[in-house]
Amino acid sequence: KNYSKWVPFLLAWDGTLRMVATEARIRRSFRPGFVLDDNVVGEAVERPGGRRFVFIHPDRMAQVVKAHRDRPLALAAFLHGVAVHELTHLDGKMGDGHDEEFVSRREDLGAATAHLLPAIAVLATKLLRLPERETDDARRIAKLERQLAVAREAVKVEKAANAALVR
Repeated sequence: KNYSKWVPFLLAWDGTLRMVATEARIRRSFRPGFVLDDNVVGEAVERPGGRRFVFIHPDRMAQVVKAHRDRPLALAAFLHGVAVHELTHLDGKMGDGHDEEFVSRREDLGAATAHLLPAIAVLATKLLRLPERETDDARRIAKLERQLAVAREAVKVEKAANAALVR
């Protein structure tokens, strides 16, 4: 029901997966999707014919979005964590469980892609239309735009006064 509500969630998930996979040079093709099994947060599966899917539970994702509406880095950390876990399965550890080698590879992938957290936070904020905090840069830009508007108005007044003097 109301599938259009979930499209931004799927796009945020897909974007996160693509960023992490690209940075980690994971070449295996996959498709993002939703898993509706309440016992899991995410799942990587391989179907016959070599089709691979990386799923996230939409309700769990929605809960995290709701809990961290004003903290996009917390949301990014959740998405990154699930993506790293599932992409580790996809990248050669499919069906092997969570042995020591898996954990080691997952931690390495997480550390190698942690710098993507700010980008994932921006992506999720934009796609899910979450409130954006006003940064110091944004305040400075707004102040400069106001000053520019005042300066432009002053130039108009001066040009009109100059034109009157020339006539």
